Amino acid sequence: MCLVAKKKGREKIGKLARQLVVRTNSEITSPALKEKVLQFIQTVVMDKLPNLSVKELEAMLELESLRKSKVYLEGVEEGVLKQKMATIPILREAGFTIEQIAERLKLDVKTVQENVKQ
Repeated sequence: MCLVAKKKGREKIGKLARQLVVRTNSEITSPALKEKVLQFIQTVVMDKLPNLSVKELEAMLELESLRKSKVYLEGVEEGVLKQKMATIPILREAGFTIEQIAERLKLDVKTVQENVKQ
């Protein structure tokens, strides 16, 4: 019963979001404002349905490509930064200097130093 309710909730959110996307595309003429509104819709749907993959979200909203959205790109950047931060202690243990780590991970020295202090 719970799965049915979850599926219906997901379908309802998808339907409402698609309606908003269609209205946004037809009623907003400013490309910059249109992009911001579409990103807002994507963000709300991602918040309400966090288990959706990017492809599922693109299909649900009938969007050409979510991967170009600011929200997606910021998420990717955040993931890359987290991975770099996790790599710092490993490189320190391997004997790399703070400067070498910063250079190899394309980070500034201050960021590496702060991470090492933690």
